[in-house]
Amino acid sequence: MSAPDLIAELRAWPRRKKSLAVTLMARAADHIAKLEAERDRCHARLEIDHHFVMVGENQLERREIPVEQRADEPDGIEARDCTIALQDSRIASLEAEREALREALAPFAAFAEKAERFVQGRAVFGGSPIMPTKNFRLADFQRAARALLPRQDRLSGKGGE
Repeated sequence: MSAPDLIAELRAWPRRKKSLAVTLMARAADHIAKLEAERDRCHARLEIDHHFVMVGENQLERREIPVEQRADEPDGIEARDCTIALQDSRIASLEAEREALREALAPFAAFAEKAERFVQGRAVFGGSPIMPTKNFRLADFQRAARALLPRQDRLSGKGGE
């Protein structure tokens, strides 16, 4: 109802008190119902209208949350933000691990490239394809093993066989 319509209704009040009151109450009730429906839609979208509880050993059951208790529930946006934060943390951890592996494997890559050139060069001249390893240090192997294998696997000798 627009403001001019409401003013007109109020001016007619003395003549039609009862019918106007009934009309206004009906309109107010209709408006309240629309507002409640919109609130319920928003609560469902925020995922605060229900939660799941464990029933028995492996069974989840959906339980509705009364409207008056919903303000205390974490909503879907908070849950999404926490999920993103956990993902960002995991991504940072994996990127750090990747960099450590990349650094640990760099000497192997350089050695492999050098070995390939050496073997190809020897083969051209009919020489032995055995590569001398004086430039490849045991420390490089140990650093790569630390980066690639969990400590327990290194100790038990189970690494990558």
